[in-house]
Amino acid sequence: MPEPKLNGVPCIADRFVEILVLSVEAWDQVFPLLEWAIPDYVFDAFCPHGWQARQRADISAICQDGGTSVWLALIEGEVAGFIGVRVYHEDSMGEIHVAAVDAEMTTAFT
Repeated sequence: MPEPKLNGVPCIADRFVEILVLSVEAWDQVFPLLEWAIPDYVFDAFCPHGWQARQRADISAICQDGGTSVWLALIEGEVAGFIGVRVYHEDSMGEIHVAAVDAEMTTAFT
């Protein structure tokens, strides 16, 4: 069986909802494993409407931030992941602000 084709492309507005869904789905597998380490008062302060709402708000802000470049990883045209990168030209450096992958889609490469 041939390996699926993976492409990286800049994010466009019509894929925005897919990014939000993927982000929550990716963290849905991780967050419960870390929740025990977050004191209730911290969680309540940062996520008063739940972590999913905070995640969607944070990802929305990053995607709409003109200083962050968001790139999609596509497998056969479907969003398999994304990354948000901010480049600091004055330092010739970059910083990853966010990254998420669809665990089910990436198993095609293992």
